[in-house]
Amino acid sequence: MNIERIRSLIDLFTAAPLTEFTVEEGGTRLHMRRDAGRSPQPVSDVPVPTSLTPLLPVTEAVQPSTSDVLTVRALLPGTLYLCPSPGEPPFVTVGSVVKAGQTVAIIEAMKSMNAIASPCAGTVVRVAATNEDVVDEGQVLIELRIDDAGWE
Repeated sequence: MNIERIRSLIDLFTAAPLTEFTVEEGGTRLHMRRDAGRSPQPVSDVPVPTSLTPLLPVTEAVQPSTSDVLTVRALLPGTLYLCPSPGEPPFVTVGSVVKAGQTVAIIEAMKSMNAIASPCAGTVVRVAATNEDVVDEGQVLIELRIDDAGWE
């Protein structure tokens, strides 16, 4: 699913009197829901790399914008880990180039480690949280500039 397709689906959902919408294409699932008085929140399922099978995959909240910057948000509250383990370098930093499905963070919730994967290929332009922050649902974690072929 490419970015133009996602944008057109968001536009259709915004104009429709629906509260929830899901579409699956080519292994990508796009789910949007609207709470009363709020704009739609697109959500995309991205598979977690097999090297992290002990971790549970988490659905990322993503908000594409017209500037091709994508916001990755937490979908559950918990403790954010930007490093795979203490003393190791972070998964990503500003300027890191990531692939779709690459782990960019982990959220620990109820003693369960939940991998946060990049929904597309891109470059990290901002890390909005700090390692070991307690994050809330919907909180911005990372912003990515989408590569030309990021959604394909």
